[in-house]
Amino acid sequence: MTENVVVATTTEQDNRVSFELVNEAARTWKVLGCMDPQLIEYKNPPAPLAKDGVLRMEEGKFPLTDHRDLERYDGRGGTYVFTSVTGIEIRITGVLDGFTYNCSPPGFDTGGAQIISVKIHLGLSTP
Repeated sequence: MTENVVVATTTEQDNRVSFELVNEAARTWKVLGCMDPQLIEYKNPPAPLAKDGVLRMEEGKFPLTDHRDLERYDGRGGTYVFTSVTGIEIRITGVLDGFTYNCSPPGFDTGGAQIISVKIHLGLSTP
């Protein structure tokens, strides 16, 4: 498989992309973008990602219940791999950087949107 690498020139904050769960059984997630803490809104993620795009989680733990899954806890973090379900073929790899409290297994009665934040590796690739 040949890879075309797109090198993103972003700050560390810019490569933290938030995803909202669309369908747990299909493991699909909507790209929310990169949270701007000053404006408290999502801005565009690094290319080739696009806001509102839907990706499939190929690798990564979900549901989440343990703060030790985060990269900052032990320096490793869980590896997450997303691939496109429509449109341009992309493969995104990163480590878990955060998640909302309601990313728990069913029955925890947490309610609300299930959102994870993944620190995307700066060398994004397309297969």
